[in-house]
Amino acid sequence: MNQHVAFADNQHAAVNREVDRTAIGAFRRRLRYACWYVEARKHSKLIAKLVPIIESSFDHPWVAGVELKIRFWPGNETRVGQLWRLYKSLPKQSMHWDAPVTVSVFRQRRGKKRQALCLSMYLVKHVLYVGQIQGVAGTDAPKELRDWPKLFIESCRTLARQEGLRGVWIPKADALYAYRNPGLSSQLTAKARENALRRIRRSMELLYDTNAIELGFVSDGAWFKWET
Repeated sequence: MNQHVAFADNQHAAVNREVDRTAIGAFRRRLRYACWYVEARKHSKLIAKLVPIIESSFDHPWVAGVELKIRFWPGNETRVGQLWRLYKSLPKQSMHWDAPVTVSVFRQRRGKKRQALCLSMYLVKHVLYVGQIQGVAGTDAPKELRDWPKLFIESCRTLARQEGLRGVWIPKADALYAYRNPGLSSQLTAKARENALRRIRRSMELLYDTNAIELGFVSDGAWFKWET
């Protein structure tokens, strides 16, 4: 039975990967993002209350600030955005966000604020959905903040309790676009690509699945769910 289930899951994942690469797949993702953006704008005052919660959770000298934005585009895709990144001495490639509500925890490095730890989310029908949990490459959080993914998740739960939301949902790693289609260089050898893919997926499974389970979220389909 387990072999049949595993085969079905692999077949389903293969179909998802094929759909991901089509124009229809891209259109669906952009349409979903636009709908989430509208909802985020509608509830912007509620969402803004997450900032002091995260600031309290990440109260440490290493942290140089917390920034929350509601983004119409998944990344800084415009020319103005690119120029702004150049002016602020930020990396040329902006982060590609999976959801419109974005939270960045900054640190001081070489005299400048640098983006270090990131979270994205959206709010639909009084449920807060985590879209993305990610650390910027080269970030080494101090031991007091080593459990930063859990700090993000707990902050979301605090907001849900505080504002009477229905709950918080975390996607399973293998349900995410970035898990199925990580941005790997086309110049990698087949072996290097396989190793990189395994490493990325393992990291995502730890960020999403392991943390959700350890925090008591309940597995349900493609999600880990917690209800207030």
